[in-house]
Amino acid sequence: MNARPVPREAHGPRTAALPCHLALLCGALAVAAPTAAVPLVSHDLGPGPAQTAWFAAAYQLGCGPLQLGAGRIADRYGPRRVLLGALAVFTAGSLLAAAAVGGPRVPY
Repeated sequence: MNARPVPREAHGPRTAALPCHLALLCGALAVAAPTAAVPLVSHDLGPGPAQTAWFAAAYQLGCGPLQLGAGRIADRYGPRRVLLGALAVFTAGSLLAAAAVGGPRVPY
């Protein structure tokens, strides 16, 4: 008997899991970022508790319509390319923000 080895798929479930987990991490960080900035905004601008709550909520409300547009772009160019591109843009922006010198700092 001459058994051929079964070829391994180049893009299996394990390969797809890493970008999906990175996207979930980026989403969690994006939601947590304005929440961490609330004390600094409250100190600088002096809003009341209701206005402070709207600060974080407005950021999240603004992200919703952008996700609809991202879905349309993913339909046109493919979800893999759009996801990897979005992760690259998010990573580049995070690195630029981390390397910024001067300006206000968010107290942790």
